[in-house]
Amino acid sequence: LGSSLTQIGLLSERAKRGLTKPEEIEAHIEKISHTARQTAHAMEEIVWAVNPRHDTLENLATYLTQFAKEYLDPTGIRCRLEIPGILPDIPVRSDMRHNLALFVKEALNNIVKHADANQVRISLEYDSKLLTLAIADDGRGFGLKEQTPPNNGRCSTDGNGLLNMRERIESIGGRLAVIRETGQGTKLSATVSLNTTA
Repeated sequence: LGSSLTQIGLLSERAKRGLTKPEEIEAHIEKISHTARQTAHAMEEIVWAVNPRHDTLENLATYLTQFAKEYLDPTGIRCRLEIPGILPDIPVRSDMRHNLALFVKEALNNIVKHADANQVRISLEYDSKLLTLAIADDGRGFGLKEQTPPNNGRCSTDGNGLLNMRERIESIGGRLAVIRETGQGTKLSATVSLNTTA
């Protein structure tokens, strides 16, 4: 939030200095508007993440599916959801909700920017206190076929985006598995324990 507000301030100063060049002013105003929207959305995410009323599995599923639909709708990429109609009434820690939300956001951002996909499938499964959240696309894939090994799934071919997602999931005691194949899309599968004593 601080970085975004600083950027808005800098862009405003540039717009003031470019009063004789209308095209520059218009470009700065568009950037300010875009940054303001991103900042407002980030604030909504923070408020949601820290609100204890949202500390349930059902609320997490509702938030993630709504976000995915709203994010993908303008892109023309179809969003297919595979979420159980009834979820158990169990608590989910705020740090877990926050990191899972950021994982979904980064995964969808990567798909929109790089995958050239037509469809995204988001699935959520709960079994014996384990939650598995998977995001799969039918895009171009990563350029190799791989399923991450059990040793935390580290591999040297990961880019920063994938590394960030892996670190987010590992920070809440989970594991990220990646299956990717050229021309056949990518699947990211995050599994975390919902043990409330963790």
